[in-house]
Amino acid sequence: MVLPLLGVVLSVRAKSEQGGRASGILSPTLAAATAGSLAYGAAIAASFHFGLEQVSLVLFLGLFLGAIAFPVYRAEYIFGFVVGMTIAFGSVIPLAFALFFGTVSFVLRRVWVLGVTAIRKPRR
Repeated sequence: MVLPLLGVVLSVRAKSEQGGRASGILSPTLAAATAGSLAYGAAIAASFHFGLEQVSLVLFLGLFLGAIAFPVYRAEYIFGFVVGMTIAFGSVIPLAFALFFGTVSFVLRRVWVLGVTAIRKPRR
């Protein structure tokens, strides 16, 4: 149930980004975000599967940096990450991690934007 639902959410996001046009392909930005997060999730899954605990740990901790650098709360990042990790962990556990890091990313990015606008906005 998780993967089809995430696919529907991604397709709705892709359609809204294209302005409602029914196109059969993702935009380059959505495709790059999906492919990158898929590769990252697959790297974590492969390192765990092959017993490379140190690599798994570094990649997992790197998710915190990724949550700061990229808007991982968006559907394309969550979909790619969950699909990349599905073969090793199923789809529910990666979704839980993706939602956690997505929430961290959303909060940190919103606090950053509020801080920058408060600094830039002249006080009266």
